[in-house]
Amino acid sequence: MRVALYMKSNNPVYADAMKELDDQLQSMWRYCREQGWDVVDYYPNDSKRKCLDSLMRNARLGTFDIVLVTNPTVLSNNLDELARLVGTLEDSGVRLRFAENAKAVGFVLG
Repeated sequence: MRVALYMKSNNPVYADAMKELDDQLQSMWRYCREQGWDVVDYYPNDSKRKCLDSLMRNARLGTFDIVLVTNPTVLSNNLDELARLVGTLEDSGVRLRFAENAKAVGFVLG
């Protein structure tokens, strides 16, 4: 499976945010290795959402099979937007998986 990692930090202190993103990246990368999945790209969230836009564009292009995040709020805190994003991923044939506490679970809306 080809996997894209998407990470987010809400920490306002730059150095702390970078550490938090790095910790998420390392944890998710390790989880993917354990599953035998190939990480093809990773997207650290930015304030202008360029990484999220890039993630969704690449999902539509079929660049990966799975998007792995730590929890749903990484993609959006807004339920309507989260549903739209999940719908776009599903329409693109991409599955969304969460890896909070090193345990991946699927996600279904509806």
